[in-house]
Amino acid sequence: MFRLDVLQTQWLVFALAGGLALVLGLALFYLAMLRPRADDAAPAQPKAEPQSVRSFLPSLLILTYVLVVVFAIVYTLAIVRHPPNW
Repeated sequence: MFRLDVLQTQWLVFALAGGLALVLGLALFYLAMLRPRADDAAPAQPKAEPQSVRSFLPSLLILTYVLVVVFAIVYTLAIVRHPPNW
């Protein structure tokens, strides 16, 4: 017999494990990418100019934040226009 509850649980576990793997992979990627590079040959020079937000956050992370905010606004407006009828 077709057991829908078992298949739903299986896909839920796969989705959670896949999401966790993606988040851990992305975190390790950012840690490797943002690691300070040691250059012993060049003398250390102080930076006088202030740093912007783009120097701290990679463009992919900024794009993700912007898309989450846009999705939240669009989803809220869609729910306001077509409310659920339960």
